Amino acid sequence: LESRLRDSELASSVASLVSAADHLSELITELNRLACADGPIIEPTSMDQVIARALERAGERLGGRPMLDVVGPAESTLVETDRELLADALSELIVNAEEAGSTEKVRIEVQSQAGLGRLYLRVADKGHGMSERAMKHAFDPFFSEKPAGRQRGLGLARARRCVELLGGRIWLERSEGGGIVATIELETAPPAASAA
Repeated sequence: LESRLRDSELASSVASLVSAADHLSELITELNRLACADGPIIEPTSMDQVIARALERAGERLGGRPMLDVVGPAESTLVETDRELLADALSELIVNAEEAGSTEKVRIEVQSQAGLGRLYLRVADKGHGMSERAMKHAFDPFFSEKPAGRQRGLGLARARRCVELLGGRIWLERSEGGGIVATIELETAPPAASAA
């Protein structure tokens, strides 16, 4: 239909309708993913695989692979978890950190407390930080303090849903040097322990 239109004003209106329909379709898809996320597929997973997948997804949304500092034993940390769900949650945190106007590289810290059966993933930026209101409502669906034309405000809600499906917790804190630290905490057992 669009290709048959000769009137530039009508063609522009049709292009706007097509764009709005695409936007609505993406929104419905995101809402469906948020509401109907599949249950976790638990398998031995290394944190470097999770981080690589999260970077790939974040890069798709940001228009290029983000530059990060990864601290901790990502390649040697092998846990029982759902790689895709954890990568989804981590990619949302990376995108938020990249969009925060950070003055330094975003930092991902992997901390395994094997003796306690806990894994912590922290994503830290040195950006503008968040208002009290944003800190309180950051995980609420559709919440955003970004100006008009912003994204949908579903990223952190989706991250929380993924982490909850994995039986974990997620929270935000202000960083001492400015910016935000987002933390994912998972209860996990190393693959050898869960096979026993």
